[in-house]
Amino acid sequence: MTRDKSKLHNCVSLIQSISIITVDGNSLSLEGVGYVLQSNLTVDNVLYVPQLSASLLSTGRHTDLGYHVNFTPESCVVKDLQTGIGQHIRRVGCMSWIIFIYQM
Repeated sequence: MTRDKSKLHNCVSLIQSISIITVDGNSLSLEGVGYVLQSNLTVDNVLYVPQLSASLLSTGRHTDLGYHVNFTPESCVVKDLQTGIGQHIRRVGCMSWIIFIYQM
């Protein structure tokens, strides 16, 4: 899920209104769906939720798609097991991440 529509390719509006409930009980509207392309990594069916305070990554969804996800206290690595291309996400502060792509 992302709040930044500019990161979505081929974003289409939802025909029917759908909402999600956050941990704190707030209801947020899903306003579209598209895909994110960063270097050679593509994530399909990314939901556009403009009220989110930050983008969310589903590790279970990524592993289902054939990616390997590894967390350390300093970073997260998402690697496409077929192509060997990885995305290294370095932690900065409490919730911020800097993303860069590398060939493994």
